Amino acid sequence: MSRPKSDEKRSAILEAATRIIVTQGLSAPTAGIAKEAGVANGSLFTYFETKTDLFNQLYLELKIEMASAALEGLPAKAELRDQFFHIWSNWMRWAVSNPEKRRALAQLGVSDEITMATVLRAIRP
Repeated sequence: MSRPKSDEKRSAILEAATRIIVTQGLSAPTAGIAKEAGVANGSLFTYFETKTDLFNQLYLELKIEMASAALEGLPAKAELRDQFFHIWSNWMRWAVSNPEKRRALAQLGVSDEITMATVLRAIRP
């Protein structure tokens, strides 16, 4: 029987992948990501089948986090222009507060590793 997966380890791997992508790019080895996360390289593959799976999950999580931040507190009854400004302001606040996540997302966004299914899930969760 396999051990249950830990949300903390999964999060540590995703956070480490974000940092490694920013410093080393998308070609960084998974062993470096695992080391940065403080887990064995084999443990990384317990949580993500492949490096591509890891990158797709990270892309999806970052996109959802960014969208949630942008929509937070959206004034539903405000005029469209005010709603747009609110979304833009929140997005800018997220981008400035999370420079590593923003840079990792920019790299992932142009990667051939990110599948169309993941992109569609990010815009229609």
